[in-house]
Amino acid sequence: MLITTLQERPIQISFYTKGAPIAYTLLPTPCGQAVLFTTPKGICGLHFLTTPLSLTIALMASHFRVTPYLSNNLTSSCDQYLNASSTPLIVAATPFQIRVWERVAQIPPGESRTYQAIASQLGNINYARAVGNALAANLIAYLIPCHRVRRKNHTLGGYRWGDHLKKRLLQQEDKYKTIS
Repeated sequence: MLITTLQERPIQISFYTKGAPIAYTLLPTPCGQAVLFTTPKGICGLHFLTTPLSLTIALMASHFRVTPYLSNNLTSSCDQYLNASSTPLIVAATPFQIRVWERVAQIPPGESRTYQAIASQLGNINYARAVGNALAANLIAYLIPCHRVRRKNHTLGGYRWGDHLKKRLLQQEDKYKTIS
């Protein structure tokens, strides 16, 4: 399973160290196959396989400027790795992207926010498009829960791994909604 519980995950971001090795492994999830990318210090990528694996690896290689290698050692500890709230998320990102991702990580499972609401929290409602661009740059699916952000008319909006997967993730989290 991808995540055994959908509890809020406190986000702990660390910056990628240039040249650090990146390992990857395939893992089954309730939403299909995914690829987990890790450095010695934490998780740097989690991608649903909606495109060929070779393209996913090429994306990570170009983003981090290092070629990921297949690791069979990760397979036994994937659940532990993904469920450990203390596992840092390793990113190569701008300060604005990190601010957006930190806001999005505060959205509880079963809830969503609009791009404009996130922009407003960041101090300027006109940042909505920039918020969308920051979410599109997110390489760590689900753990940085950009699937919880919608358009102001509450339609889904885009999602790197496809609108069908965004809808499925939101439906999966619906059972965690709190009743007011």
